[in-house]
Amino acid sequence: MTGETIFHGTAWYYARYRPGYPQELFDLLRGRFELDGTGRLLDLGCGTGQLAVPLAPLFEEVVAIDVDAGMLAELNAVAPANLRTVQGRAEDVVAPPGAFRLATIGRAFHWMDRRVLLARLDRIAAGLALVGDGQPAEGELPWWDAVQEVVREFLGPRRRAGTQGYFSHSGELWTELLADSPFGAPEEHEIVLEREWDVERVVGLLHSTSFASPPLLGDRMAEFDDTVRARLAGFEQPLRERVFVEVLLCLRPARDWAGRR
Repeated sequence: MTGETIFHGTAWYYARYRPGYPQELFDLLRGRFELDGTGRLLDLGCGTGQLAVPLAPLFEEVVAIDVDAGMLAELNAVAPANLRTVQGRAEDVVAPPGAFRLATIGRAFHWMDRRVLLARLDRIAAGLALVGDGQPAEGELPWWDAVQEVVREFLGPRRRAGTQGYFSHSGELWTELLADSPFGAPEEHEIVLEREWDVERVVGLLHSTSFASPPLLGDRMAEFDDTVRARLAGFEQPLRERVFVEVLLCLRPARDWAGRR
C-alpha cells in the first residue's frame, strides 16, 4: 500500500508532539488482562507507537498495523526487538484463530469500519481495549479555542477529524456497538490527568493532526505558525489542560474464548 493517507506529512510531528498515555493506563491493562510477558499483542491504527512501544515488554510479540507509511517509519526507528510493523488497513488483518491475547486501538477507532473490524477481531483476539481522549468542547479551554479560530481562518470551518466525547461518532455510541458485538458490553474506565503545554509544542501538535497538516497548509505554514504563536502569547504560560483518557475494555472468560478458536 503506497497511497497517501489523511495523515500524510504528519508523522514526524506525530512522533514528537503527540502526548503519550499515562502509566496508569498501562497498569490498568496489565492488571485487567493479566499481562505477564507471554502471548501476542495486535495494535491497530498504531501511529508512531504510543500504545505499542510501552506495551511491548508485556508480550512475547507485538504486531503494529497502520495505513500510513510515514507513521510506521517513525515507529520502526524506536521499535523494540519484539515489535514488527505491517502497513495496511485494520479491517484487512488476517491471522489464525486465537492468534492474539489482546487487540488495542488508540485514538483511531473512529477512522475504521467498526462493525467489520469487530467481526474480524472476534476470532483472532481474546480481548480488546479501546483508548482515546477527546478534544475540549468549545468554550471549555480558551487557549484551545484561540488555536481553533486560527485553523478556521487558514483552512475553513470544516475540520477533518475530532470528537469531543471520544467514545461516540456520528451518533453511534461505542459502548452500545461493543455490547451488540461478540465481545459484549465493555468495562468503562476514565483516567484524569493534567497536561502542560508551551507554545512550540502546541504548534507541533497541530501539524500532527489531519486538520492542520503541513500538506494542507502548504506555503502558508510559516504564516500559520506565527499566527498561532501570536494568539497564544496572550495566555498565561504554561498552557494547561485537564484531560480525560477514556478506556473501554472487553474481557472474555477463557471458557468462552476457547469455543471461538
